[in-house]
Amino acid sequence: LREARIKSILESIFPDLTSFQESDEIFVIREGENIAGYAFVAAGRGYGGSISIFVGIKPDYSIKEIEVLSHTETPGLGNKITEDPFIKQFEGLLVEDIALLRDGGKIDAITGATVSSRAVTEAIQDRMIEIIKILSGQI
Repeated sequence: LREARIKSILESIFPDLTSFQESDEIFVIREGENIAGYAFVAAGRGYGGSISIFVGIKPDYSIKEIEVLSHTETPGLGNKITEDPFIKQFEGLLVEDIALLRDGGKIDAITGATVSSRAVTEAIQDRMIEIIKILSGQI
């Protein structure tokens, strides 16, 4: 990702950010002197191929917002992973809740696109577990 695109995405997720720095593929977001949250990229394999998702989390490790960066999912079905009804479900969730309803989580799969839906939830959850381990090891 280019610096300008990263900055634009970070500003859309964290509108009050004053600065950010990247370390170990984790962006540390600051508002003034305070850490406002963290961001990272999660990647998974969907029905049509790889899916890349930008994830912003709050200091309590709950999801602030996600944005699908790229995918090759089926138009009209799997590509609904980029739409608000699906991505807004992630806001406020903690790592243990990030799974499809049928897998014990809180995310409602897109009808006809379970593979795509599961790819996004698993990619985010797996990467978030790694990120939280890294962050809690730094604190």
